[in-house]
Amino acid sequence: MLESIEAPRFGDTDGEAILSTWMVNVGSEVKIGDVIACVETNKAMIEVEASKAGVVAELKVNVGDVLQDNQIILTITTTGKDD
Repeated sequence: MLESIEAPRFGDTDGEAILSTWMVNVGSEVKIGDVIACVETNKAMIEVEASKAGVVAELKVNVGDVLQDNQIILTITTTGKDD
């Protein structure tokens, strides 16, 4: 099943951050807790972890894009496993 993974809430950073690095590519297998991206806020660099397990189907944003709180950043095909 195709599922979405969202950017986290960025707290008191105006609710936005910049995608600085993807740690996965289309076709990468991810487990819950794997670091999938790094984003930069005006206060810190944040590692974004996978909230679901599966295979990356599509990267919805590009490096350098400004992200909003809870914006969909990628989709995965779930495997039915949690780890």
